[in-house]
Amino acid sequence: MVNDILKVNKIKAETGVLHGDIPQKQREITMDLFRQNKIQVLLTTDVMARGIDLPDLDLVIQVEPPIDVES
Repeated sequence: MVNDILKVNKIKAETGVLHGDIPQKQREITMDLFRQNKIQVLLTTDVMARGIDLPDLDLVIQVEPPIDVES
């Protein structure tokens, strides 16, 4: 789903994507670019978003909330 969102024409080149099908090394590179403000938008699945510590993050948009309340 995050790859589908990235294909929308209104999303600019400063966007990174994180999900389980991306190799760990590429995920680390994407996170480093995001932390360095070289990419402005980070699209990620809920699994990838857990445990990411970004203290200066201004906005999170959840597209599909989990069905299970505990998630």
